[in-house]
Amino acid sequence: MYNRSSPLVTMMTIYRRLCAVLASAITLSVISGTAAWADSVAMVPPMVATPSALTPASGLGPSSANSSNNEKLSVLESHYFGHGFTTESEPKRLRRLEYLVFGQANETLENNVRIGKIEQVLEALAQKKADDKAKAIAAEQAALAALKADKSKARKPEKLTFNKAYALAAQELKQKRYHAAADAYLKVININPRYSPAYAYLGDILVKLKDYEGAKEAYRAGFEVDPFGQYGRYGKAKLLGLAKRDSYIRTQPQDSPLIVERTIKLINKQSNDLSNLHAAEGQRWSRWRTDLANIQLRRIAQDNHTSVSLLNRRGYQGYDDTEQSNLANLRTNYVRNDAAVQATKIRAEAARKAAFVAQSAANLKAQMMQPVRPGNAKLRALGTNLYVRYYGSDTPSFNDDPVADDAPVELAAKAHKLR
Repeated sequence: MYNRSSPLVTMMTIYRRLCAVLASAITLSVISGTAAWADSVAMVPPMVATPSALTPASGLGPSSANSSNNEKLSVLESHYFGHGFTTESEPKRLRRLEYLVFGQANETLENNVRIGKIEQVLEALAQKKADDKAKAIAAEQAALAALKADKSKARKPEKLTFNKAYALAAQELKQKRYHAAADAYLKVININPRYSPAYAYLGDILVKLKDYEGAKEAYRAGFEVDPFGQYGRYGKAKLLGLAKRDSYIRTQPQDSPLIVERTIKLINKQSNDLSNLHAAEGQRWSRWRTDLANIQLRRIAQDNHTSVSLLNRRGYQGYDDTEQSNLANLRTNYVRNDAAVQATKIRAEAARKAAFVAQSAANLKAQMMQPVRPGNAKLRALGTNLYVRYYGSDTPSFNDDPVADDAPVELAAKAHKLR
């Protein structure tokens, strides 16, 4: 027999008691987890369970029920995971789905009941999604109907009266938006064709836009509407001014003897100045080339008077050690002659340029005295010099600067006093 008071027996007793305590604790945790799962399942709307769903159908064995569960599990797994786990066991697949849907697994129920609860949750989500889509479609249709109703109830545009049109035209003219002002005054004339100030303002705006033909028509119409009134007389004066401008443009430019004499004097002065400039430039370059040759000659002389005797032997030496040629003299003569040749060429080039200038001036004066050249173009004295030639004709062209576009409309705030 064992001794109950031995240390080994005491340790085994303590071990058995600890195992019992752990077993009771595990049992309590399983019971509490089962209760929580039951509470979560109770929150899902109940599904009507038919006898065929809870019990196998008559005439069908366990194999057919398992195949039906496998098909349902495959459909559920395809919905939640994108693919099925057909190679795994049914309890494992059910446990995975329950953890995903409910957060924990309840293995106390039958498999078909557990599958039915998951399907019930899926059907509830699908029904909610369909209801939300139906509500969105209904809201969109209601918004479209309200928009159509607003468009049908939109106010008709107000009729443009004479006072509003004239105020708008005056505002555009004040802001120097001439294109918009011209359109606004045309609207004023369409409303009241007998209002002469609108023609006068329209003519002035068209002159600023350099539409002289349109301005003539506006002034002429204003004069016809009110020939003896203030704006009618104003339009007549403007018509006379535009006619004077046209006659001035069509007049052929004339050169008086005084203008011809002044032009010839100017051409002679420019020719002399340019010839003297070329001559002075040639003299400067000639002196520079001569000074450069003198510098080279001084360097050669310094090399010839060095104290080293070997430096004196720059040419070919004979058998008696005497130099047969004087290389220093040859270099000196070459530098001197080359400088003289270069200086002479430079002065000749300057003289040639001066002669070309004199010839160009003579040709210019001769062309100015000739009659009209082919193409009705004659060299005019006024505006002609040695560098610029002006050919006038019976219909000279006047290139006006392009008219700028209207400035954008700026928002302006009005100041009001508090009452």
